[in-house]
Amino acid sequence: MIKIIVVFFVFIFNFALAEEMNVSSSYKYKSFSLTKDDKIKAENELKKIAIKKFANEKFKGNKSGYRDFKKVEDQIYDDIDSYVNIIAYLVEENDTKNKTLKLTAKVDIMEMDLEFLIFDSSAIANAMPSELSEIALYAVALRPNKIISFDNKETSVSKNSRETYNSETSEIDDSGAEISSLSENETISQSGGSSEYKSDKIEYGRINGIAEDIFFKTAEVYTDNGFSPIDAIQFLDDRIAEEYAKGEDLSSETKNYMYKETINVGIPFLIISRLKVENIYKSKQNGKPTAAVSVINSVFQCSKFCKLIATVGPVQGAQYGNGENQAITSALIFAADLAAQQTIDMLSSQGFR
Repeated sequence: MIKIIVVFFVFIFNFALAEEMNVSSSYKYKSFSLTKDDKIKAENELKKIAIKKFANEKFKGNKSGYRDFKKVEDQIYDDIDSYVNIIAYLVEENDTKNKTLKLTAKVDIMEMDLEFLIFDSSAIANAMPSELSEIALYAVALRPNKIISFDNKETSVSKNSRETYNSETSEIDDSGAEISSLSENETISQSGGSSEYKSDKIEYGRINGIAEDIFFKTAEVYTDNGFSPIDAIQFLDDRIAEEYAKGEDLSSETKNYMYKETINVGIPFLIISRLKVENIYKSKQNGKPTAAVSVINSVFQCSKFCKLIATVGPVQGAQYGNGENQAITSALIFAADLAAQQTIDMLSSQGFR
């Protein structure tokens, strides 16, 4: 009687840790007819689909959790029987003409085991609060202020010729002859300012007020992945943004200032985000103003010196809005979020956290 009670409670406990769902799959086999090995492969595909369905539902709207799942996805598939159990087949149809085995089954997902595995892969789970790396974020957003167009130099040459005839009489024998003479004139006209093609010059200006919104949006991404984000405007002034508005690079003096200040405050990572509005146009779908933007993240690791460890981008994105300013703001925040996620992937692949 005691054994029966123990087994009963174990069953209840396991049931509470599992999630039941229905899953369907279609498996194409290459053999002449369905074999036992084909059936095993089809079942494994069904189980993988069940895992993906579980992850999509579990981490819907949770980008950080889904990224943690992707880190261990292959590990889960390698030991798939530990995480998925087929309870019963609802449909098992062998389409011999198309060599396809169609399966629908009721399965149990070992939810608790999966959550432990996924949580252990998280950078947050592997780091105590005191071990989280501080990361300074500095964003500068630019939009075109003025476009200067250069024309091609065009040279047009036209020639006119005229032939005239004169009659002469020989003084010796009074015979007559016609003498022709040819005269030419040339007209040259020129337009444009250069003999070589020059592209348009774009002067950029800063978008005030957007840097704070970008910081708060991207800070969420870095926080979710085990970093402690800091707004670099606390120790870096506007000279960096002002220089980027004038050109693609910083002066040596400004670079040295940026490195020195980051090292002095003891922050190990600095990310400079350069965001540009590349184009504004009307959406073909809804006619609303749409902004296309690009983002480049420069990632520095700083201790005694600062060194560039990665450049992420350009990452591009487009969003529309009810007005031009709303479209620009939405597009910049959207693209900055994408660039932050790619930066996290890069840092994780290199073992930084």
